[in-house]
Amino acid sequence: MVPAAFVILDALPLTAHGKIDRRALPKPDQERQQQTFVAPRTHVEQALAAIWSAVLGVQQIGIHDNFFALGGDSILSIQIIARAHQAGIHLHPRQLFQHQTIAELATVADAMPMVVADQGLVIGAAPLTPIQRWLFAQQQPEPQHVNQALLFESRQPLDPALLAQAIRHLLQHHDVLRARFDLGGDAAQATIAAPDDEVPFVYVDLAARSQLECETTITATAAELQASLDLEHGPLLRVALFDLGAERASRLLVIMHHLVVDGVSWRIILDDLQRAYRQLAQHEPVRLPSKTTSFKAWAERLAEYARSEELRRAREYWLDLTEQQPARLPVDNSSGAKANTVATARTLTVTLSDEETAALLHQVPQAYRTQINDVLLTALAQAISSWTGSARLLVDLEGHGREDLFDDVDVSRTVGWFTTIYPVLLDLRSGMQAGAALKSIKEQLRRVPRRGIGYGLLRYLSAEPEIIDALESQPQAEISFNYLGQVDQALAADSLFRPGHEPIGPLQSPRNWRGYLLEINSIVAGGQLRLTWIYSDQIHRRETVERLAHNTITALRQLILHCVSPLAGGYTPSDFPLATLDQPTLDRLFGSERGIEDVYPLTPTQQGMLFHTLYTPEGGMYVEQLCCVLRGDLNLTEFVRAWQQSIDRHSILRTAIVWEGLAEPLQVVRRNVSLPWTLDDWRDLSPEQQESRLAAYVQADRTQGFRLDSAPLMRLAIFRLADAAYQIVWTSHHLLLDGWSLPLVLNEVVGTYLALCQDQPIALAQPRPYRDYIAWLQRQDLAQAERFWHEMLADVQAPTALVVDSLGAD
Repeated sequence: MVPAAFVILDALPLTAHGKIDRRALPKPDQERQQQTFVAPRTHVEQALAAIWSAVLGVQQIGIHDNFFALGGDSILSIQIIARAHQAGIHLHPRQLFQHQTIAELATVADAMPMVVADQGLVIGAAPLTPIQRWLFAQQQPEPQHVNQALLFESRQPLDPALLAQAIRHLLQHHDVLRARFDLGGDAAQATIAAPDDEVPFVYVDLAARSQLECETTITATAAELQASLDLEHGPLLRVALFDLGAERASRLLVIMHHLVVDGVSWRIILDDLQRAYRQLAQHEPVRLPSKTTSFKAWAERLAEYARSEELRRAREYWLDLTEQQPARLPVDNSSGAKANTVATARTLTVTLSDEETAALLHQVPQAYRTQINDVLLTALAQAISSWTGSARLLVDLEGHGREDLFDDVDVSRTVGWFTTIYPVLLDLRSGMQAGAALKSIKEQLRRVPRRGIGYGLLRYLSAEPEIIDALESQPQAEISFNYLGQVDQALAADSLFRPGHEPIGPLQSPRNWRGYLLEINSIVAGGQLRLTWIYSDQIHRRETVERLAHNTITALRQLILHCVSPLAGGYTPSDFPLATLDQPTLDRLFGSERGIEDVYPLTPTQQGMLFHTLYTPEGGMYVEQLCCVLRGDLNLTEFVRAWQQSIDRHSILRTAIVWEGLAEPLQVVRRNVSLPWTLDDWRDLSPEQQESRLAAYVQADRTQGFRLDSAPLMRLAIFRLADAAYQIVWTSHHLLLDGWSLPLVLNEVVGTYLALCQDQPIALAQPRPYRDYIAWLQRQDLAQAERFWHEMLADVQAPTALVVDSLGAD
């Protein structure tokens, strides 16, 4: 049987080697160049743009560029938040997901209280987190040998004494690195110990050794250190410096037990290690960035949250998985399951090219507002479904786990193992095309509560034994998937280190059990996406896994090509959470259009205006007109530009209304809207003729009204009355603006116009989007409001007459 992933290859612009023909891909910035670029204006916007540029590796950032369209992901968002804090800009992680552009993010900076963490030494007993309990539940033969380790080349000679001091400061600053685990009794116990006098650092002098001897010694020493961690007595961190002499770069090996580190923590530790070393080398006191919430405090808060009502409400989602029966993965050797150990693990890696990876990170998200996990898991589901013959795939996903659960907790610079592991049942109907498949998987992932953190809390920390039992009895995933993010910016250009390449021994004991038949780790390194497949050679043949890996990468290329096509695009219900729309309705309303910014309901007042407008469409009801004369020289180009900038700034000015075939009318905010304006020269008319012409225009303009489903619901007319006099008619629908808002817009336009004419910077605070008001309205308790007005009007039996003392004026 031909794998389904290869069925339509002939229809794709692929090379002979199965890769995408680079000529079929747009240039990385082609899409952005088609949009209006607005440079940062305020101090906060400039600081955020510099941070985004450093973290995302994108040279030029506009204030309206979307974080995820630039290649951002949830892992990089944590780095954004941490660096913003260091720059004095206080943000919460959830704000970056709610406000995905710098323009929006700047409006909520410092809107929430700053989290002040304990800067002192943290010691004492600490609850185990769900992921730590998960590890101990595996009952590994050698739980002390489950490590993460990295090897680096030094870019300059390193002083071993200073390096040892820098490591000492790391151990004092990051409390979890001093964790100890007592495995006696019924359950493991964790304690944060006080700093030891001994620093877990070794210096190995290999200056006189040959290159081969150096490599052999590095590998042997690394393997020995990997097996030397002690959960009960410590240390759980070891560092080794291999000095290869003046002519060769030294090697630095850093090993940590997985119980105290994850991918985000590595970035923090490497940054602090270099910072401390440089300060010591310059004879300065070591000053590391302020601590964020300790890992011990985070574990304590998780234990409290496990008993919360919010988590109880989420349990039904996870318990529903017991009703599903996913297909089991085929195996080549059914008798090899008992030999599924680390010793039998083998790996293979498939990659995308630089161009394909750039498209995946920057062009693909714009088609369906996807994140990279949506696309990678869609490709994986397509490939695995072709293998199993089932539309369903049960997969365990790994997340970074630093979820924004508490307003008074900040773990953006906290070291520890925060990872979440949670099951997701991916379901793809047979014959589903690329766009439909992406939208389906995207919505299935968006339905996961709190990005999966609740599953581990319920399974390992729940106070209800029946919940734990039910989750343990569910079908267990045989495949795991983890996206580790982009690591090219983890080491800056001026870093002390660059990656080393010598073998560093097994990260895990060869005797330990593997929890899955297939493990897939994905990462963007060296500008390329790499998918590494880990399997047991006692269960699957290499050619089986190779076929799966190549089918997945081929399916991924198909998705990339589809998304970069100008015909691709669309939205899913999670894109517009304030509107209650299903997928068929969204497809009918917008098709493959990409220019929609937001969709949400009307306010009650707007609904009334819409009713009267539709009831009397020819009457010009609620059409607002402002007429004025400007005297003096008018720079027409900058005047229109000032109006356009106000439209760009205010979402309500880019809003249209749709209602046909809907349960309730909706506001549709478009991303790019141009101001309709006209210019006419009346200088050859007499004042009386000008007045008559203006009256006729105003009447016709009001009668014309607006197509409510087409933005903007405003227009501008400019009539030149004399060499230095201009009649302005600004027409808008009352659905957009009230009396309070009109002067705000006018003042902004005038101020912007003057700044543009004088070539001065425009200092305007970014307004809050109108959607925030809609969201506030949706949060109101209407039942409570109804009771209030019933009580207030209980004694009113008839309409109240409005008494007017006088009609007219003296």
